[in-house]
Amino acid sequence: MRIGIIIGRIGGVDGVALETEKWIQVFQRMGHEVFILSGQFEEIEIDLKHETLFPVLSFFSSECAWEQNRAFFDPTDDADELMSDIQSV
Repeated sequence: MRIGIIIGRIGGVDGVALETEKWIQVFQRMGHEVFILSGQFEEIEIDLKHETLFPVLSFFSSECAWEQNRAFFDPTDDADELMSDIQSV
């Protein structure tokens, strides 16, 4: 089976990245082919066949920072602007 994972950052020491890496290894040991789309790869060499860097997914990209701010820190009653921005990426 082919499995796709989309994550803001892989590698490093945060809990989500570590848990994701664990599941990637589990899936691979089970014989699955795992593909990763990430905004940032830390401390690992990218396997171009299975891993794709998409910087806009990084928590540190200007697009992601704006979306996080609009969704969590300065939300408005009208979500159309935020949804339009997310869908345009």
